[in-house]
Parts: sequence; C-alpha cells; structure tokens
Amino acid sequence: MSPRQEYDRTRRQDAAFRAYVETGSVKAASHRLGLTERAIRKHLEGYCEAHGYTSLVQAVFRFGTSKRDAEQAT
Repeated sequence: MSPRQEYDRTRRQDAAFRAYVETGSVKAASHRLGLTERAIRKHLEGYCEAHGYTSLVQAVFRFGTSKRDAEQAT
C-alpha cells in the first residue's frame, strides 16, 4: 500500500471513528458520512487495529479520557 493510500485510509477511519463517537451509533455515523453501515464498521475495525485497541469500547474510552485530560491541562 502506498503512503497516499495509507493516509487516505487513516483519514477515513478517523472520520468514521469521530462520527461514531459524536453520534453514538454506527447507523447515525453512516448517515452523517453518507456511507453504508458495513463500511463504517470496517473503518472502525481498521481504526482499532491501527491504534492497537482490542475493542471499540476501549477506543472510545481512551478517546474520552485523552480528550478530558487535554481539557483539564488548559
């Protein structure tokens, strides 16, 4: 995979993950991004794998705690 393809895949995974966190469901994230629910699930799976998370719950928890820590630091 070329660096460009890797970058695009990562951007899509990040967008899917943020949409999932903000909307609270795969269905709502798919609607927001105009993708199928299957595509969102695949992007979320790739996001977890790329970041070393064993589950989506772990990824959301880590995202929430890192965001909270950043807000408290300011």
